[in-house]
Amino acid sequence: YSINRIPGNWVERVFIGGNYSGERVKNLFEIKKVVENKKYIPIIALEFNDTEPPVHDHSLLLLHNCKYAIFDVSADSGYLMEVERTLDYRTKALLVYEEIPEFRITEMIKSLGFELKKFSSIEELHNLVEDFIKANK
Repeated sequence: YSINRIPGNWVERVFIGGNYSGERVKNLFEIKKVVENKKYIPIIALEFNDTEPPVHDHSLLLLHNCKYAIFDVSADSGYLMEVERTLDYRTKALLVYEEIPEFRITEMIKSLGFELKKFSSIEELHNLVEDFIKANK
């Protein structure tokens, strides 16, 4: 995709964020599947091939153009600024994290006041995403 042609309309776009590297990225694509099955448009910054603007600006522009956002906060990454901006943009957001022994939710995430939803299987992740979409129609 290109930032100049973001698919769908604002009311049907769901920004999907989290750690875009390593094993954690698989959860983002699981979230994407559910979003598509519910007839919404998933927006993952990783899938946009523009080199300008830089990644920081690029992600925030994409987020600003979405009514909803779902973040997998199971691993530290650059998503913290995006999560914080959902408050400024009044984006309806869901934060999920995988129940894994080495994971610890940062105090910064906790202090933002979002409800954090835990999952321990892909099925539970799918259910959390479905429930979020259903509750925010």
